[in-house]
Amino acid sequence: MKLNKPTILLAKIISIILISSAIICELCSAYILVNNYESHNYLRFLLWISRCALMIHFIESLIVVYHIRLENKSYKNYVKYAIYSFLVGTVSLLELKKNRNKV
Repeated sequence: MKLNKPTILLAKIISIILISSAIICELCSAYILVNNYESHNYLRFLLWISRCALMIHFIESLIVVYHIRLENKSYKNYVKYAIYSFLVGTVSLLELKKNRNKV
């Protein structure tokens, strides 16, 4: 499946916005718990979805770091690429696979 550059760029931007929003939701949830406020049911559902997305992106970033270190690539700053893959998600895995096929 070939994706054109505008589609990939749009997916990256949307992913960064949604993951940042999920992190903000988690921070708000922590604030609600610390101050003993009551949360609504729809917020609990939203937090459940955001936690799933955060965990999936975290696992994807671990896969990318493992893949980079396994192939002994010359990425000196693989932590930066892990953060990038955490924010972007599956697109970074596709980019890594695409770069691997070029070599």
